[in-house]
Amino acid sequence: MSTTVTTASAAAKGAADGASGASTSASTSTSTSANIYDPFLSSRGFSYEPSSSVRAHYPLSTKSVVPDHIEKPNYAKENFMQSRNIVVTSKDTQQGVRQAATQVLTPTARLPADVTLFHKGYHGDLNATYMVGPTGAADESSLHLIKAARECLDAAIAICGPGVPFAEIGQMIEPMAKEKGCSVVKAYTGHGIGKVFHGAPVVYHHITNKSYGIMQLGHIFTIEPMLNAGLNNHKTKDWPDDWTVTTKDGSRSAAAEETLLITDQGVEVLTAQGGPRSLDTRENRRAWNERKRA
Repeated sequence: MSTTVTTASAAAKGAADGASGASTSASTSTSTSANIYDPFLSSRGFSYEPSSSVRAHYPLSTKSVVPDHIEKPNYAKENFMQSRNIVVTSKDTQQGVRQAATQVLTPTARLPADVTLFHKGYHGDLNATYMVGPTGAADESSLHLIKAARECLDAAIAICGPGVPFAEIGQMIEPMAKEKGCSVVKAYTGHGIGKVFHGAPVVYHHITNKSYGIMQLGHIFTIEPMLNAGLNNHKTKDWPDDWTVTTKDGSRSAAAEETLLITDQGVEVLTAQGGPRSLDTRENRRAWNERKRA
């Protein structure tokens, strides 16, 4: 048997496009045919807000099958902690997946890529938001939001190192996001990662007194700020498939994420493009501490 990650990328794309959003989200739920999953079978046209343009889009995409030869974490056998987004099925659906993979993305579409790797018992986690199409085709507001998410992430990474409280990640990110006209989503956080996919510590991206712990040599965790366009706009809505999440008002959203390892001199970005990248953050941390004292 194969483990199947079921997604509804067309539904997510339609929801995001309807909101002119910079991000999309995956959806899963009840099967309507051998290869198609409909997350809104009993609630077509679902929308939390009567005035919202965020709605499910049809047709949905086919299932995505993880082949048998690819190593999978043990929780995949348990149906992903009783979630409906990973199920067990046969190899018969793989041809449908190959056909779906030939579909072409349209210019100016917003495409988030959240990739989790499981290898030899350990997890890695990476997220980025991309614009589809030729240079110059994208609208400036979407580009600004995507760039802001990445810059907030990079600024937070730059102050990581031994002895730094995890609370300071949010202290760096939220004011920077506000300066860029964006709000930090509070409902979703970074997390410890390793043999366990989501573990301690909880890494908040906003200023809060709920962040506990201090970075120590060898700690591995993610930072993954999600930004919504506009100030005072951090609220989200869960859809009835128990998987899809949108901004409450249908505004745009973008995210960026890296998996990090704390080292003697600072941090190693384990998921950096091109391979792991070590950063000496000592000078940045000194400047950050002086800034806090000022």
